[in-house]
Amino acid sequence: MTLYSKIAERIKKQIKLGILKPGEMLPNEIEFAERLSVTRNTLRRTLQVLEKENLITRRKKAGTYIAENVLDILKSDFNIVVAADFRTMENQSLFLNRLDDDRSSMEASIAVHKLLGDNTVVRMFSTSSENMNIPEADGYLIIDSMRSVSFVKILADRKLPHICFETHIQYPGVNTVMGDDEGAAYICTKKLIEEGHRKIAFVGGLLKEPELNTGIRRRTEGYKRAFSEAGLNIDETIIFNDFRMTNYESFKTEDMTSVFLRNTDKMSSAVCAIAETAFMLKNVPQEYKLPFLCVDRSSHNFSQEEQELMNSFPGCIKPREKIAEEGIKRLFEWIANPDFRPQCFKVDFENNFQSAGIK
Repeated sequence: MTLYSKIAERIKKQIKLGILKPGEMLPNEIEFAERLSVTRNTLRRTLQVLEKENLITRRKKAGTYIAENVLDILKSDFNIVVAADFRTMENQSLFLNRLDDDRSSMEASIAVHKLLGDNTVVRMFSTSSENMNIPEADGYLIIDSMRSVSFVKILADRKLPHICFETHIQYPGVNTVMGDDEGAAYICTKKLIEEGHRKIAFVGGLLKEPELNTGIRRRTEGYKRAFSEAGLNIDETIIFNDFRMTNYESFKTEDMTSVFLRNTDKMSSAVCAIAETAFMLKNVPQEYKLPFLCVDRSSHNFSQEEQELMNSFPGCIKPREKIAEEGIKRLFEWIANPDFRPQCFKVDFENNFQSAGIK
Protein backbone atom coordinates (compact mmCIF):
# COMPACT_ATOMS: atom_id res chain seq x y z
CA MET A 1 0.00 0.00 0.00
CA THR A 2 1.34 3.45 -0.92
CA LEU A 3 1.97 6.04 1.77
CA TYR A 4 -0.83 8.30 0.57
CA SER A 5 -3.24 5.34 0.63
CA LYS A 6 -2.21 4.60 4.23
CA ILE A 7 -2.78 8.22 5.19
CA ALA A 8 -6.19 8.15 3.50
CA GLU A 9 -7.12 5.06 5.56
CA ARG A 10 -5.93 6.80 8.69
CA ILE A 11 -8.16 9.80 7.97
CA LYS A 12 -11.11 7.47 7.33
CA LYS A 13 -10.60 5.87 10.74
CA GLN A 14 -10.51 9.30 12.35
CA ILE A 15 -13.82 10.10 10.68
CA LYS A 16 -15.39 6.83 11.88
CA LEU A 17 -14.17 7.51 15.41
CA GLY A 18 -15.62 11.01 15.41
CA ILE A 19 -12.23 12.72 15.63
CA LEU A 20 -13.00 14.37 12.29
CA LYS A 21 -16.66 15.31 11.96
CA PRO A 22 -19.02 15.83 8.99
CA GLY A 23 -18.76 19.38 7.70
CA GLU A 24 -15.53 20.07 9.59
CA MET A 25 -12.97 22.22 7.84
CA LEU A 26 -9.53 20.63 7.50
CA PRO A 27 -6.35 22.61 8.32
CA ASN A 28 -4.53 24.36 5.51
CA GLU A 29 -2.19 22.26 3.41
CA ILE A 30 1.03 23.18 5.21
CA GLU A 31 -0.39 22.65 8.71
CA PHE A 32 -2.20 19.42 7.79
CA ALA A 33 0.93 17.94 6.17
CA GLU A 34 2.94 18.73 9.30
CA ARG A 35 0.27 17.19 11.52
CA LEU A 36 0.32 13.99 9.48
CA SER A 37 4.14 14.02 9.18
CA VAL A 38 4.04 13.77 5.38
CA THR A 39 5.13 15.93 2.47
CA ARG A 40 2.68 18.32 0.83
CA ASN A 41 2.84 16.21 -2.32
CA THR A 42 1.79 13.09 -0.37
CA LEU A 43 -1.01 15.06 1.27
CA ARG A 44 -2.30 16.26 -2.11
CA ARG A 45 -2.44 12.69 -3.41
CA THR A 46 -4.19 11.65 -0.19
CA LEU A 47 -6.82 14.35 -0.64
CA GLN A 48 -7.33 13.29 -4.25
CA VAL A 49 -8.16 9.76 -3.05
CA LEU A 50 -10.62 11.07 -0.45
CA GLU A 51 -12.22 13.46 -2.94
CA LYS A 52 -12.63 10.68 -5.49
CA GLU A 53 -14.51 8.67 -2.84
CA ASN A 54 -16.69 11.74 -2.07
CA LEU A 55 -15.44 11.85 1.52
CA ILE A 56 -14.28 15.46 1.30
CA THR A 57 -15.33 18.54 -0.62
CA ARG A 58 -12.84 21.11 -1.86
CA ARG A 59 -14.14 24.63 -2.27
CA LYS A 60 -12.06 27.06 -4.25
CA LYS A 61 -10.61 29.76 -1.98
CA ALA A 62 -12.77 28.43 0.87
CA GLY A 63 -10.86 25.35 2.02
CA THR A 64 -11.35 21.61 2.26
CA TYR A 65 -14.18 20.07 4.31
CA ILE A 66 -15.27 16.64 5.47
CA ALA A 67 -18.37 15.76 3.43
CA GLU A 68 -21.67 16.28 5.24
CA ASN A 69 -22.86 12.78 4.28
CA VAL A 70 -19.54 11.10 5.05
CA LEU A 71 -21.00 8.71 7.65
CA ASP A 72 -23.50 7.43 5.10
CA ILE A 73 -20.63 6.65 2.74
CA LEU A 74 -18.26 5.09 5.27
CA LYS A 75 -19.27 1.97 7.11
CA SER A 76 -18.80 2.70 10.80
CA ASP A 77 -18.04 -0.90 11.74
CA PHE A 78 -14.67 -1.69 13.28
CA ASN A 79 -13.31 -5.20 13.33
CA ILE A 80 -12.11 -6.05 16.85
CA VAL A 81 -10.73 -9.45 17.85
CA VAL A 82 -11.44 -10.53 21.43
CA ALA A 83 -8.56 -12.81 22.38
CA ALA A 84 -8.42 -15.21 25.31
CA ASP A 85 -7.21 -18.67 26.20
CA PHE A 86 -10.26 -20.54 24.88
CA ARG A 87 -8.36 -23.82 25.18
CA THR A 88 -11.54 -25.66 26.11
CA MET A 89 -15.23 -25.15 25.44
CA GLU A 90 -15.57 -24.68 29.20
CA ASN A 91 -13.33 -21.61 29.06
CA GLN A 92 -15.31 -20.23 26.13
CA SER A 93 -18.65 -20.92 27.84
CA LEU A 94 -17.43 -19.20 31.01
CA PHE A 95 -16.56 -16.07 29.04
CA LEU A 96 -19.88 -16.07 27.17
CA ASN A 97 -21.77 -16.50 30.44
CA ARG A 98 -19.98 -13.48 31.85
CA LEU A 99 -20.97 -11.48 28.79
CA ASP A 100 -24.59 -12.45 29.36
CA ASP A 101 -24.41 -11.38 33.01
CA ASP A 102 -25.43 -7.73 33.34
CA ARG A 103 -23.73 -7.62 36.75
CA SER A 104 -20.36 -8.61 35.34
CA SER A 105 -17.64 -6.51 36.93
CA MET A 106 -14.73 -7.78 34.84
CA GLU A 107 -13.24 -4.82 33.01
CA ALA A 108 -12.69 -6.75 29.79
CA SER A 109 -16.26 -8.12 29.81
CA ILE A 110 -17.65 -4.62 30.34
CA ALA A 111 -15.51 -3.38 27.44
CA VAL A 112 -16.78 -6.13 25.13
CA HIS A 113 -20.37 -5.28 26.14
CA LYS A 114 -19.74 -1.67 25.11
CA LEU A 115 -18.11 -2.66 21.81
CA LEU A 116 -21.07 -4.87 20.92
CA GLY A 117 -23.31 -1.85 21.28
CA ASP A 118 -21.12 0.46 19.20
CA ASN A 119 -21.47 -0.87 15.64
CA THR A 120 -18.35 -2.94 16.11
CA VAL A 121 -17.77 -6.37 14.63
CA VAL A 122 -16.40 -8.52 17.46
CA ARG A 123 -14.74 -11.88 16.77
CA MET A 124 -13.31 -14.38 19.23
CA PHE A 125 -9.81 -15.83 18.92
CA SER A 126 -8.11 -18.41 21.13
CA THR A 127 -4.57 -17.48 22.13
CA SER A 128 -3.88 -21.15 22.88
CA SER A 129 -3.64 -21.89 19.15
CA GLU A 130 -0.27 -23.49 18.40
CA ASN A 131 0.26 -21.93 14.97
CA MET A 132 -0.75 -18.47 16.23
CA ASN A 133 -2.03 -17.26 12.84
CA ILE A 134 -3.36 -13.97 14.12
CA PRO A 135 -6.46 -12.82 12.21
CA GLU A 136 -6.39 -9.39 10.61
CA ALA A 137 -8.35 -6.78 12.56
CA ASP A 138 -8.43 -3.09 13.38
CA GLY A 139 -7.58 -3.88 16.99
CA TYR A 140 -7.31 -6.61 19.62
CA LEU A 141 -8.83 -6.79 23.10
CA ILE A 142 -7.16 -9.31 25.40
CA ILE A 143 -9.39 -10.85 28.05
CA ASP A 144 -6.75 -12.38 30.34
CA SER A 145 -3.25 -11.22 29.49
CA MET A 146 -1.56 -13.38 32.12
CA ARG A 147 -2.80 -16.46 30.25
CA SER A 148 -1.91 -14.99 26.84
CA VAL A 149 1.61 -13.66 27.33
CA SER A 150 3.07 -15.00 24.06
CA PHE A 151 0.13 -13.63 22.04
CA VAL A 152 0.43 -10.17 23.61
CA LYS A 153 4.17 -10.08 22.92
CA ILE A 154 3.54 -10.86 19.24
CA LEU A 155 1.05 -7.97 19.03
CA ALA A 156 3.60 -5.67 20.68
CA ASP A 157 6.40 -6.76 18.34
CA ARG A 158 4.19 -6.17 15.30
CA LYS A 159 2.94 -2.85 16.70
CA LEU A 160 -0.69 -3.96 16.27
CA PRO A 161 -3.29 -1.87 18.17
CA HIS A 162 -4.35 -3.77 21.28
CA ILE A 163 -5.50 -3.31 24.85
CA CYS A 164 -4.94 -5.44 27.95
CA PHE A 165 -6.74 -5.06 31.25
CA GLU A 166 -5.75 -5.68 34.88
CA THR A 167 -2.34 -7.32 34.34
CA HIS A 168 0.44 -5.45 32.56
CA ILE A 169 3.10 -7.58 30.88
CA GLN A 170 6.52 -6.00 31.38
CA TYR A 171 7.47 -5.97 27.70
CA PRO A 172 8.15 -3.07 25.25
CA GLY A 173 5.11 -2.05 23.22
CA VAL A 174 2.41 -3.59 25.44
CA ASN A 175 -0.68 -1.40 25.92
CA THR A 176 -2.63 -1.79 29.17
CA VAL A 177 -5.29 0.05 31.15
CA MET A 178 -5.59 -0.86 34.81
CA GLY A 179 -6.80 0.48 38.11
CA ASP A 180 -4.16 2.10 40.29
CA ASP A 181 -3.95 -0.86 42.66
CA GLU A 182 -0.68 0.31 44.17
CA GLY A 183 -2.15 3.72 44.94
CA ALA A 184 -5.26 2.24 46.58
CA ALA A 185 -3.24 -0.13 48.81
CA TYR A 186 -0.92 2.74 49.70
CA ILE A 187 -3.84 4.93 50.77
CA CYS A 188 -5.42 2.15 52.89
CA THR A 189 -2.13 1.38 54.65
CA LYS A 190 -1.30 5.04 55.17
CA LYS A 191 -4.72 5.63 56.77
CA LEU A 192 -4.11 2.87 59.32
CA ILE A 193 -0.59 4.18 60.04
CA GLU A 194 -2.05 7.65 60.65
CA GLU A 195 -4.50 6.05 63.12
CA GLY A 196 -1.53 4.80 65.12
CA HIS A 197 -1.31 1.21 63.87
CA ARG A 198 2.15 -0.25 63.37
CA LYS A 199 1.54 -4.01 63.15
CA ILE A 200 -0.57 -3.90 59.99
CA ALA A 201 -0.96 -7.22 58.21
CA PHE A 202 -1.39 -7.48 54.46
CA VAL A 203 -3.74 -10.24 53.33
CA GLY A 204 -3.11 -10.52 49.63
CA GLY A 205 -3.36 -13.35 47.14
CA LEU A 206 -1.58 -14.97 44.23
CA LEU A 207 1.50 -13.04 43.07
CA LYS A 208 2.27 -14.97 39.85
CA GLU A 209 5.59 -14.56 37.99
CA PRO A 210 7.58 -11.28 38.32
CA GLU A 211 7.07 -10.62 34.58
CA LEU A 212 3.35 -10.21 35.29
CA ASN A 213 2.52 -6.95 37.04
CA THR A 214 -0.65 -8.35 38.63
CA GLY A 215 -3.08 -6.47 40.85
CA ILE A 216 -1.92 -8.38 43.95
CA ARG A 217 1.72 -7.57 43.19
CA ARG A 218 0.89 -3.87 42.75
CA ARG A 219 -1.18 -3.81 45.95
CA THR A 220 1.68 -5.42 47.86
CA GLU A 221 4.01 -2.70 46.57
CA GLY A 222 1.56 0.01 47.67
CA TYR A 223 1.41 -1.48 51.17
CA LYS A 224 5.20 -1.55 51.40
CA ARG A 225 5.54 1.99 50.04
CA ALA A 226 3.31 3.37 52.81
CA PHE A 227 5.60 1.83 55.44
CA SER A 228 8.73 3.02 53.67
CA GLU A 229 7.53 6.61 53.36
CA ALA A 230 6.51 6.61 57.04
CA GLY A 231 10.01 5.45 58.00
CA LEU A 232 8.69 2.20 59.48
CA ASN A 233 10.11 -1.29 59.22
CA ILE A 234 8.11 -3.88 57.28
CA ASP A 235 7.39 -7.18 59.03
CA GLU A 236 7.47 -9.70 56.19
CA THR A 237 5.97 -12.38 58.48
CA ILE A 238 2.59 -10.64 58.42
CA ILE A 239 2.41 -10.28 54.65
CA PHE A 240 0.16 -13.11 53.51
CA ASN A 241 0.69 -13.73 49.81
CA ASP A 242 0.98 -17.09 48.14
CA PHE A 243 4.47 -17.03 46.62
CA ARG A 244 4.54 -20.75 45.83
CA MET A 245 1.48 -21.35 43.70
CA THR A 246 1.58 -20.57 39.98
CA ASN A 247 -1.98 -21.21 38.85
CA TYR A 248 -5.49 -20.35 39.90
CA GLU A 249 -6.55 -23.96 40.44
CA SER A 250 -4.01 -24.61 43.21
CA PHE A 251 -4.63 -21.34 45.04
CA LYS A 252 -7.37 -20.97 47.63
CA THR A 253 -8.11 -17.69 49.39
CA GLU A 254 -9.64 -19.66 52.26
CA ASP A 255 -6.35 -21.46 52.97
CA MET A 256 -4.34 -18.25 53.04
CA THR A 257 -6.93 -16.53 55.24
CA SER A 258 -6.81 -19.39 57.76
CA VAL A 259 -3.02 -18.95 58.02
CA PHE A 260 -3.60 -15.25 58.65
CA LEU A 261 -6.14 -15.98 61.41
CA ARG A 262 -3.68 -18.23 63.24
CA ASN A 263 -1.32 -15.26 63.53
CA THR A 264 -3.61 -12.42 64.59
CA ASP A 265 -1.79 -12.08 67.93
CA LYS A 266 1.06 -10.46 65.96
CA MET A 267 -1.14 -7.74 64.43
CA SER A 268 -3.14 -4.65 65.33
CA SER A 269 -4.99 -4.25 62.01
CA ALA A 270 -5.02 -5.48 58.43
CA VAL A 271 -5.20 -4.36 54.82
CA CYS A 272 -7.24 -6.81 52.72
CA ALA A 273 -6.21 -6.85 49.08
CA ILE A 274 -9.44 -8.38 47.78
CA ALA A 275 -13.12 -8.31 48.69
CA GLU A 276 -13.36 -12.06 49.31
CA THR A 277 -10.82 -11.88 52.14
CA ALA A 278 -12.54 -8.89 53.73
CA PHE A 279 -15.86 -10.72 53.53
CA MET A 280 -14.36 -13.72 55.33
CA LEU A 281 -12.81 -11.57 58.06
CA LYS A 282 -16.11 -9.83 58.71
CA ASN A 283 -17.60 -13.18 59.70
CA VAL A 284 -14.85 -14.68 61.88
CA PRO A 285 -15.32 -15.22 65.65
CA GLN A 286 -14.91 -12.13 67.82
CA GLU A 287 -11.51 -13.18 69.22
CA TYR A 288 -10.03 -13.03 65.72
CA LYS A 289 -11.53 -9.73 64.64
CA LEU A 290 -9.21 -6.87 63.71
CA PRO A 291 -9.82 -3.40 62.28
CA PHE A 292 -9.23 -3.61 58.54
CA LEU A 293 -9.49 -1.67 55.31
CA CYS A 294 -10.22 -3.28 51.95
CA VAL A 295 -8.28 -2.27 48.83
CA ASP A 296 -11.08 -3.34 46.46
CA ARG A 297 -14.57 -3.91 47.85
CA SER A 298 -16.02 -5.26 44.58
CA SER A 299 -16.00 -8.82 43.24
CA HIS A 300 -17.59 -10.52 40.23
CA ASN A 301 -17.95 -13.62 42.43
CA PHE A 302 -20.44 -12.00 44.82
CA SER A 303 -24.20 -12.14 44.72
CA GLN A 304 -26.02 -8.80 44.64
CA GLU A 305 -26.74 -9.07 48.37
CA GLU A 306 -23.11 -9.83 49.21
CA GLN A 307 -21.88 -6.92 47.09
CA GLU A 308 -24.34 -4.54 48.77
CA LEU A 309 -22.94 -5.61 52.14
CA MET A 310 -19.39 -5.11 50.88
CA ASN A 311 -20.26 -1.59 49.75
CA SER A 312 -20.64 -0.62 53.42
CA PHE A 313 -17.12 -1.84 54.24
CA PRO A 314 -14.36 0.75 54.67
CA GLY A 315 -11.74 1.07 51.95
CA CYS A 316 -11.47 1.55 48.19
CA ILE A 317 -13.26 0.22 45.15
CA LYS A 318 -11.97 -0.30 41.64
CA PRO A 319 -14.00 1.76 39.10
CA ARG A 320 -14.31 -1.04 36.55
CA GLU A 321 -16.73 0.85 34.31
CA LYS A 322 -14.26 3.73 34.00
CA ILE A 323 -11.38 1.34 33.34
CA ALA A 324 -13.35 -0.38 30.57
CA GLU A 325 -14.20 2.98 28.98
CA GLU A 326 -10.58 4.13 29.24
CA GLY A 327 -9.43 0.88 27.64
CA ILE A 328 -11.74 1.31 24.66
CA LYS A 329 -10.66 4.94 24.33
CA ARG A 330 -6.96 4.01 24.27
CA LEU A 331 -7.53 1.17 21.81
CA PHE A 332 -9.30 3.42 19.32
CA GLU A 333 -6.73 6.18 19.80
CA TRP A 334 -4.13 3.70 18.59
CA ILE A 335 -6.33 2.53 15.71
CA ALA A 336 -6.70 6.14 14.57
CA ASN A 337 -3.07 7.09 15.09
CA PRO A 338 -0.22 4.73 14.11
CA ASP A 339 2.17 6.99 16.06
CA PHE A 340 0.33 6.19 19.30
CA ARG A 341 2.71 5.28 22.14
CA PRO A 342 1.52 2.16 23.98
CA GLN A 343 2.06 2.16 27.73
CA CYS A 344 0.47 1.24 31.05
CA PHE A 345 -2.37 3.67 31.83
CA LYS A 346 -3.76 3.83 35.38
CA VAL A 347 -7.19 4.86 36.65
CA ASP A 348 -7.61 6.02 40.27
CA PHE A 349 -9.72 3.97 42.68
CA GLU A 350 -12.66 5.51 44.53
CA ASN A 351 -12.59 5.37 48.34
CA ASN A 352 -14.82 5.53 51.41
CA PHE A 353 -13.17 5.42 54.83
CA GLN A 354 -15.90 7.14 56.82
CA SER A 355 -17.56 3.86 57.84
CA ALA A 356 -14.28 3.03 59.64
CA GLY A 357 -14.18 6.37 61.38
CA ILE A 358 -11.27 7.41 59.15
CA LYS A 359 -11.42 10.49 56.97
